[in-house]
Amino acid sequence: MRIVILFAFFGMLLSKKSLAQSNPLTKIYLYNGGSIDIKTRESLNQPIRVSGYTLVETNLDSLSLSVLGDQFVSVPFERGRTYYFRAVGSGVTTEGSFTTSTEQEFWLNVNAFRRASHRYRHYLLDKESGLKLLEEKR
Repeated sequence: MRIVILFAFFGMLLSKKSLAQSNPLTKIYLYNGGSIDIKTRESLNQPIRVSGYTLVETNLDSLSLSVLGDQFVSVPFERGRTYYFRAVGSGVTTEGSFTTSTEQEFWLNVNAFRRASHRYRHYLLDKESGLKLLEEKR
């Protein structure tokens, strides 16, 4: 009887481990030369701040982004992929647009336009616990 329980326990552990590995986080890199707050339906009370470059890791399949105050548009993502976006326009703003970027273009922008006011921020946006700022540095 103990052997059966032991095998059942290890079977559960292995299935949870393989489930966790089959649901990798999506990485979303954002760059802005000024400062912008991105509001999402998933984190209404805590916007994602982008002043410089920001990494958002998420286990969500999509983000609902605020476009006109209380209107949201859903942006789908493929799990486990990495996406790069840069702001369109310049200067300090509270609303703005982003366009897709290649990895090379993204890092060229980050390195070419680095300013003293720029910060790196790393967020985790989780289905269960919401938005958490994991790291922030200049």
